[in-house]
Amino acid sequence: MEITSSGLRSVLNTHQLTTARMNHVTARLGSGKRSPQPSDDPIRWSNAMELKDSAQRLQKLSENMFSAGLSARVAVYSMDASEAQLIEMGVSLSSALESPPGSNTRRASLEQFNTHHRLTDDYSMPEDLNARKLLDSPERFNSSGDIDVAAGENNFRIRLSYQPIHLGAGGLDLPLAGDPLPSDSGSNPIIADIANATDDEILAMRELLESSRAQLQGRKVFLQADILAVERQEEQGVAMASNLLEVSSDIERADLAAEAALSQSIALRSSIALSGITGMDETRSLALQLLR
Repeated sequence: MEITSSGLRSVLNTHQLTTARMNHVTARLGSGKRSPQPSDDPIRWSNAMELKDSAQRLQKLSENMFSAGLSARVAVYSMDASEAQLIEMGVSLSSALESPPGSNTRRASLEQFNTHHRLTDDYSMPEDLNARKLLDSPERFNSSGDIDVAAGENNFRIRLSYQPIHLGAGGLDLPLAGDPLPSDSGSNPIIADIANATDDEILAMRELLESSRAQLQGRKVFLQADILAVERQEEQGVAMASNLLEVSSDIERADLAAEAALSQSIALRSSIALSGITGMDETRSLALQLLR
């Protein structure tokens, strides 16, 4: 009788284990996960986690590039606004030329030129600090210069090059009426006296203005090319991150055929275990009859 009790306990344990395994498989099928825990398949789980980590790194890099691209676009908008002011400065010079020398109208036009000059210079100081780094003078903003953007693994970076649009030396180098050239502060003013400006002085200022505007346009083209490089890398990063997440999800997706086969196998084991319990019960009854 002791042997029979021991066997019964063994069969019951087997049945309990198979039932627990069946519940686990059923839960896995229901969740759609192949490897919800490292213990299920450590290698597969590790591969999925590595892919997810790589995807997260790429997403962070893409966010970083998006932020840098946004700042660079703010810088381009500032360049557009600056160019619009340079055009207005040209209008002021034309108005001055059309007015008689020494007239109040000529003086007023040159004063208007100086007003637009100050507004133009202000556009090199946008509120976005990264945009300002690309545009302003290091004398006013000591962090001005190139911006290196983290763009990939192994310290891969894309550079947004410094494209200054301030009107001082090193920038567009355009003086106020009544001031010397910023890059040559010891020289005579281009327009010595706005109240008595000559035609030649105004024409010389117009030539400097056109040169400054050409520099601005060229620098905007270079910055736009840098933005394009950042945006392309950002798009590639987003696409790669998406692909990695898709692959990791595929690794974690349930293999329904394999899980169904395993479920059937466990069900069969459970059935055999239950049959064993029934058989032991019948054997026990037969043994009792023989002992009577």
